Amino acid sequence: MAKGNKIGKPGWLLTATVLVLLVGAGLVTISCTGKLDLSDYPKLFEKEAMIVVGKNATQVELENAGAIVEKLQELTGNKPSIKSDVTFVEGDKVSYSLILVGTPNSNDILKQIYTLTRLTKVTKEYPGENRGVLEIVRSPWHSDKALLIVAGSDEWGVKAASEMLTEDKKIKELSGKMVVTEFVPQETNGDQIMADILSSLMDYIKQNHPDAAPFIKENMPWTKSSQVIKVGYTRYVYTGDGWTVTIGHPITAEVMYDVRVEYSSERIVWIGTIKGGRITERSYTKG
Repeated sequence: MAKGNKIGKPGWLLTATVLVLLVGAGLVTISCTGKLDLSDYPKLFEKEAMIVVGKNATQVELENAGAIVEKLQELTGNKPSIKSDVTFVEGDKVSYSLILVGTPNSNDILKQIYTLTRLTKVTKEYPGENRGVLEIVRSPWHSDKALLIVAGSDEWGVKAASEMLTEDKKIKELSGKMVVTEFVPQETNGDQIMADILSSLMDYIKQNHPDAAPFIKENMPWTKSSQVIKVGYTRYVYTGDGWTVTIGHPITAEVMYDVRVEYSSERIVWIGTIKGGRITERSYTKG
């Protein structure tokens, strides 16, 4: 079943830099510790990089690992190595900056790394169905190497995380130590989900606020006037028959929406949330 995806500037963003000094005829390199940032991608992986996938990787995971290889080659001019967890050896741990791709069930090196670091552990439950995580740290095997986790609770979560490394717009938006991202259904199904949300919201307002009911028509037509996608958050704006509905969708463990509904001519403003399919009103004003 096909699904669609829902999210840098290059450079080392370290708390300390790496100094390279020419002393006489010799070369002296001084390495300093510091935190890494996702905006360091792809610079951190332009040389001596390796991608590791699991022996139990699905076709979706393998295809996306391959897409990362191709994109890194395009961006850096160097093609990273790619291995499975069964052919990954001790020497690889200290020789390469690593990108681990997979789910907790498909990649044994990913399982191993969770016992060696304080990385956010991806499980079947977290971040949840169709959701993935990007997280970057220094390698526990070599402090001068980077380690990037591209993991998901399932293969679609892996794909979501992978596409943040293969789509130019999303690469430019990368920042921070960790990002959670999500797949949503194809656009047609996504439109139906939003249509159901809009219908439920207007029914709720009509039933709970009789003074607003005269302005709410049956089967109101809606137009999506804007959609803004940022790392970890998507905002939709719909308009119809004088109403404006703004729906924010943060990436959280449980699917939820922040909603603001406005009818400007009567100065009606309704604010609430939808969580687990349940609508909760936070405020309502009129006039």
